[in-house]
Amino acid sequence: MKRFLLLTAGLAFALAACGDDNSSDDVASSATEASASVADESAEPTDDAADASIERVVCLTGACIDGLYLLGMQPVAANDFLHFSDVYFGPDADIGPVSGSFFEPSIEDIVAAEPDLVIGIAGVHDALETSLDPIPLMIVDPIGVEGAIDTLRDIGERVGRPAEAEEAISSFEDRWATVTTSVESPRSSVILFTFDGVTVGAELLAAPAASLLDGISDYAYQVEDVQGEHSATLSLEELL
Repeated sequence: MKRFLLLTAGLAFALAACGDDNSSDDVASSATEASASVADESAEPTDDAADASIERVVCLTGACIDGLYLLGMQPVAANDFLHFSDVYFGPDADIGPVSGSFFEPSIEDIVAAEPDLVIGIAGVHDALETSLDPIPLMIVDPIGVEGAIDTLRDIGERVGRPAEAEEAISSFEDRWATVTTSVESPRSSVILFTFDGVTVGAELLAAPAASLLDGISDYAYQVEDVQGEHSATLSLEELL
């Protein structure tokens, strides 16, 4: 099974990898090794107004981790494992834990972090708004690469760093154009993950990471009747 499982730490790693001055080869490598996302035009912040006073953010999704990194911010607490990567905030980053599961994060831990804003993912964290009140909850919903770009822009506006968001987006778009034109012999690809070591899931094209790979390869797993869904379970027999 290990031969077929690819690491998918989060949804937005490709954008973060493209935000520095590494070579385009590094970008392609990052896109295929660690994939991820920042999120989309259907993001639903509870307050559309930018707030430059927002300094303390709790992340409940990799889109938040990746977005804050690109904006030059560090979350005060997180429950998404993406923040453990030294690529983001370094080995000594002081980011508090949010216990519980991804689907049911600890409200007590979130409140204890004293955040100005909490960022979660649509379909999972929407119901936390009442429990977190009066702490603002921003819900993001990444759909494809364009959705990832749009949500980075939304997060930048919300925390008062729109210029940083536009700079990261511009850098990514320039570098991505270079990568897509440099691939001469596309291979097939698929992003797989497992929560329990038994059930295998595959990212679908609605997921920014899969959408990204589809731009430079023949993405192997597509399900047409689940529009907007980011993933689907499958057997290894189906994969083979």
